[in-house]
Amino acid sequence: MATKPKAVAKTVGTAVALKKPSSGNIISIKEALAAQVAANAAKTAPPTGSKIRCTQDKFFMLPNGQKTAGPIVACILDFGTTHDFYAGQYDSKNPESPICFAIGSDPRNMVPHATSPEPQFDNCQACPNNQFKSAANGKGKACKNGRNLALLPADNSGQDVDHTAEIWTLDVSPTAIKAFDAYVGDLARQFGSPPVAFLTEIGFNPDVTFPQLMFSNPQPINSIGEAMARQAEAAEMLAVPPDVSGYAAKQAAKPAPAPVPRAPARSRALPAR
Repeated sequence: MATKPKAVAKTVGTAVALKKPSSGNIISIKEALAAQVAANAAKTAPPTGSKIRCTQDKFFMLPNGQKTAGPIVACILDFGTTHDFYAGQYDSKNPESPICFAIGSDPRNMVPHATSPEPQFDNCQACPNNQFKSAANGKGKACKNGRNLALLPADNSGQDVDHTAEIWTLDVSPTAIKAFDAYVGDLARQFGSPPVAFLTEIGFNPDVTFPQLMFSNPQPINSIGEAMARQAEAAEMLAVPPDVSGYAAKQAAKPAPAPVPRAPARSRALPAR
């Protein structure tokens, strides 16, 4: 029987001994501390979370090192759309960063991200790489469309969320987009609520040989307020672009093209006098 992952909350001591300020300086010190908080926010990178990976043999590799056949049970805090175009054939065993990518919330209004190394078009809707039959096999799209989910795992009881747990992310492949979108639509029609109001079972489709995700068995959660309080953090995580620093390094390592040899100039004979 598949076991549900248990999130382990990490407690980090943050207590700092402070010298008690004099009463006249309390306001100015608070203002100074608030200014440092704002400054530190600009100096630190946004949280990226921990990604759940799906293996070809239909197992979930959880961020805590656990490998499970699932289903995993979690609350879908938020989700977004991703477009990724790679220079060559994508290899999951030797992944490289996309040369053009988009991150957004509206699949019909996507544009290349500002940090894309080689933007392919000014908008994704009209991009030739985002059309059906543009893939090398002539069937799908050359640009990989997907959904990216931010998940809050269930607690040990499996009946509610662990609102202190680390947020996990999970990529929904192109083959599972329709199933996910249909699930979100069903929740809206039947319950009038978004996915954040439920625990969702996420497993693999048993009718196909590849790891295609399925979403089912929504269970209302009790601590919806705590879950919604984590949505801002989830949205920030989903907006983090992929690391493309390796692309620049790879381009810099390429040898410079050899100069094209120039043909020797022909001398012209002077006319006889």
